[in-house]
Amino acid sequence: SGINAEYCTQRAAQLLTKESSVISFLEQMMDKFTSEVIVSEFKASKRDPEFQFYDNTEVKLFAYNVKPAVFDLFLAIAVFAYLGAVYLCIKAIPHILTAIYQSKKLKSS
Repeated sequence: SGINAEYCTQRAAQLLTKESSVISFLEQMMDKFTSEVIVSEFKASKRDPEFQFYDNTEVKLFAYNVKPAVFDLFLAIAVFAYLGAVYLCIKAIPHILTAIYQSKKLKSS
């Protein structure tokens, strides 16, 4: 069918022209199910484009060696241990101040 043939053609925006088989196929399908179909061609403004087409259809994949997840686990444990120690120190401040106040009170009397 026509749909299978259209799946095999390139549909990148920079490769499509007004006479492209993809455009004509879409126009036929839309005309079949709607009452009014208009094909308009437009180009981006040179000074202030709202969109940008890229000419290069070839994509390069870059793969890098990354640190293992175990490092992230140890780092997370260290951060949580540090935050836990800070939290416990803050929670213990009233008890420490009470003990210091009582020891000074005992020394002065």
